[in-house]
Amino acid sequence: MNTRAFSLCFGLLLVACDDAPQEPTGTDARSSGPAHSGTTAAPSASQTFEPKRVDLQADAMGTKLHLVSFTTPRLAEPEVKQAMQAAMSEVDRLAKLLSDWTADSDVGHVNAAAGEFVKVSPETLEVVEKGLWAGKVSEGTFDITWNSLGGLWKFGDAREADPKPPSAAEIKRLLPRVNYTRVETQDDPPQVKVPKDSKLGLGGIAKGYIVDKMAAAMRKAGLSSFL
Repeated sequence: MNTRAFSLCFGLLLVACDDAPQEPTGTDARSSGPAHSGTTAAPSASQTFEPKRVDLQADAMGTKLHLVSFTTPRLAEPEVKQAMQAAMSEVDRLAKLLSDWTADSDVGHVNAAAGEFVKVSPETLEVVEKGLWAGKVSEGTFDITWNSLGGLWKFGDAREADPKPPSAAEIKRLLPRVNYTRVETQDDPPQVKVPKDSKLGLGGIAKGYIVDKMAAAMRKAGLSSFL
């Protein structure tokens, strides 16, 4: 996930002229005929092209996703929209792997089989390992096992009609389950294991990762200006 701003820089071309231009000779006048004929050169395509904004909106990752891009001299609106739709498809694919709200995702499988190694996609392993790195450098302030406490706040299937925040005693009892250092990974094949009393929650990092992948798909399609 993770919003970016883009700016267009315009260059100013300065053309120097002689302070005292000489009167052209007859030969000069004849050689410069096109300049005196009242005609001008046709502007190039790059001078006349005006980018057109293209918008695409969708529901993704539990929120509203609004993608904006622009046509280019090489990519007309249909091609730009096709590239944007392909990027959206990548969002959907990765969200289905990384969501902790879906039982059939990689994260859902890991949580359901807590205490055992579970085979996951290379992308899921990459995000988990990035999350573990973030836990290390933040000294545990960022912890991808926060979901071990998720049930206390009655999210998802555990939601209540009249929810109440958990007591300090309830939090204290379950807090030891939040510990990223207990998560284990293997590279070949890619696998992840959490302790039996723990759950993964990648919501704090997965959206940024997915947006990065979406941007990479847009660039690969030939787009450079998008938001």
